[in-house]
Amino acid sequence: MRCPFIIGVAGGTASGKSTVCSRIIDRLALNGGQKRVVAISQDSFYRDLVNHDEFLRALRGDFNFDHPDAFEHSSMLQTLKNLKQYKPAQIPLYDFKTHSRIGWRDLDAADVILVEGILIFFDQELRSMFDLKLFVDTDPDIRLARRVERDTTEWGRPLNSILHQYLTLVKPVFYNN
Repeated sequence: MRCPFIIGVAGGTASGKSTVCSRIIDRLALNGGQKRVVAISQDSFYRDLVNHDEFLRALRGDFNFDHPDAFEHSSMLQTLKNLKQYKPAQIPLYDFKTHSRIGWRDLDAADVILVEGILIFFDQELRSMFDLKLFVDTDPDIRLARRVERDTTEWGRPLNSILHQYLTLVKPVFYNN
């Protein structure tokens, strides 16, 4: 039985993980494009913030989305197990405004699976699913600048909230995990 090749791409916030995945997809397409390639973001596997206190903390920028507990590792693991067996899977659609899942995206089996996320190498069982592990190492100042640009442009977050979250939650977790 053939197995798909699973590539894990990890790195800090705004390090360029998605860009690396896009470049890999482009290169595979240039080399004949015979392989079916899919990309999955760990961001899809954030857990729903159903607890009112957590939701309010998220709105204030005080919820730590860069902590391992913010993700549903078991759901991501099951998704990768299905895809590794060439079975279809469903990927959650996570809404960052409501901090909850708003639906599902069907994903067919593929020959190459790219998985990107800040903590995809944290969980040992999840880490063992990857045939190739890449870590995108980007200067912290560049990552912060990219995060500020993204969060203000895409999500309309105020600068003081972004900086507070980065300095008190994101940066400490990155260097301790």
